[in-house]
Amino acid sequence: SKVGVGTTMEISLDIGDPKKLELVPSFSTNIVEDKPDEIDQAALQDKKILVVDDAKENARLFKLYLCEAGANVEIANNGEDAISMATSKYYDLILLDLQMPGKDGFQVIKELRDDDFCKPIVALTAHAMKEEKLKTKKAGFDDHITKPVKPNELISSVSSLIRDYVIRTS
Repeated sequence: SKVGVGTTMEISLDIGDPKKLELVPSFSTNIVEDKPDEIDQAALQDKKILVVDDAKENARLFKLYLCEAGANVEIANNGEDAISMATSKYYDLILLDLQMPGKDGFQVIKELRDDDFCKPIVALTAHAMKEEKLKTKKAGFDDHITKPVKPNELISSVSSLIRDYVIRTS
């Protein structure tokens, strides 16, 4: 073994006479692959969504999923930009990463709610624990989406939140 290089090992197994071995004719994990569902390309037609995530590849992926469902999506990669954009433009919903350098998701939602932003804000996080979900609910988030998320789960959650908000405020 060498630090930073790795380890080389050799393993020897005594399997007996190979001619007497019974070989497995095929191998299966018995795991059924999920077929990707079709995305409803009108589910979020003309909805305006702000995606806030400091991991640019995550933000681009969320944008791709949402745009495929008809949404108009803008991206902010930090809390300061998120606050500036959310207070100067119209959005139907904000997807907000919790862990970001500078202002994190909890600081951003507090400022937005204090500034009377009442549209749905969804927490984006890798943490799925019950305690984290309670913490986001208490902080004023309307929902909690755990990364990684399947496209249809994201679209379904976002469209439901927007629809429920419209019904609530009508």
